[in-house]
Amino acid sequence: LVFRLNSTERAAADWQEHAMILAAVVEGDEELAALLAARHVRRAAKARLEGQAAKARLEGQAATARPEGQAAKVPAKGPAARVVADPATSAA
Repeated sequence: LVFRLNSTERAAADWQEHAMILAAVVEGDEELAALLAARHVRRAAKARLEGQAAKARLEGQAATARPEGQAAKVPAKGPAARVVADPATSAA
């Protein structure tokens, strides 16, 4: 289930890798099957981590982006309110 989210991006590669692993098993080549299985898991894990990182970057950009004309939230009181106050609206 962990790698299920890779299915769209890696479907063709996964099927190819699974076929190669199965062929090695059928031929009785345990070492090759183990090597191919380990390589497959590493590739799938790498793709999953890269996908998570890309998603996090996109979500981070979406979280920091504000619709045009929308101001940043400013604390209503406390020291941060004085530091962040808009000079155009605050008395100097």
